[in-house]
Amino acid sequence: VPIVPDYPEERISAICGNCDARLMITEDFMQDIEHYEPVYDPADGKEGALLIYTSGSTGEPKGILHSAGDMARAAKRGMVYFAEMDRIVLASVALFSFIVHNVEFNTPFLLGATIHILPDEIRTSAGKLEDYFNRFSVNFSFISPQMMRFFHLDKVPSLTTVMMAGERVCPMKSITPIITECSVTLRLTPDFRDL
Repeated sequence: VPIVPDYPEERISAICGNCDARLMITEDFMQDIEHYEPVYDPADGKEGALLIYTSGSTGEPKGILHSAGDMARAAKRGMVYFAEMDRIVLASVALFSFIVHNVEFNTPFLLGATIHILPDEIRTSAGKLEDYFNRFSVNFSFISPQMMRFFHLDKVPSLTTVMMAGERVCPMKSITPIITECSVTLRLTPDFRDL
């Protein structure tokens, strides 16, 4: 169960209580993770592999359990987002507690992508994101519709694909959308740069 340390204490307690968490893995644990042996073997893919809690914007956060098989199928389905990309340089902007990380990590790992995990100070600033994307030639990223209102796509020529989800997406000119059940992926057309 990924939990953002900056969540309010009551939210963390509610999630830990709801999922009956018996152990919390913190940054301290991750410091020497290479010394531990894996203990999970997804024999048939039906076991729970990831429990993600909703934002709770409509009330109490609700836990959704994803099996190892679900995660593998989602990673495979996610390959459509990277079709026709010779080289993938992805910036991970979403919080790890948001299910979009399956597209930000699992699928790109399968495809040999370069993945940049961004700190909050960059991830939460449109201007700093633009600078970072330019500096590292990022060509794919999840950007929330809220952030897109402040982001200047015309200033980031390397960025060819943007995935948005989680809230209403405002219409944009010269962008070709790929719409799935709960997200929109935008492929920027060449004439977009001339607007």
